[in-house]
Amino acid sequence: MHPALARGPRGVTWTEGLELVGAATDLHQCEGPILSQIDGRWWLLASDGDNRRFPVYDMEMRRQGRLDAPYPTNIPHPQVVPLPDGGHLLVTFNGVQYAQKLMKYGGHGDVVIMRSARP
Repeated sequence: MHPALARGPRGVTWTEGLELVGAATDLHQCEGPILSQIDGRWWLLASDGDNRRFPVYDMEMRRQGRLDAPYPTNIPHPQVVPLPDGGHLLVTFNGVQYAQKLMKYGGHGDVVIMRSARP
């Protein structure tokens, strides 16, 4: 389970003509990579369960760094939400729920919301 990115030509369905851009095959616990537009640029945000970090890739799948944020338990998906004041929220989960009656197997726990320290 590692993050990968593919792209296809404009004007076709999402299943037509996809080509692999790249993959971070050095990572092995990366459920839920997310494409996110931040400050006008697109990024692939991933979750690295082995190193307990959120690596960040550009649209060529080159690692650009990581989100400077606490890493809750499990393998949290890093969803970044911009705020009107220039700050950001990081919305993820904490992995405390597992196979309970309501969510069954595969639930990822309680929602965790973090706000950037300064815009």
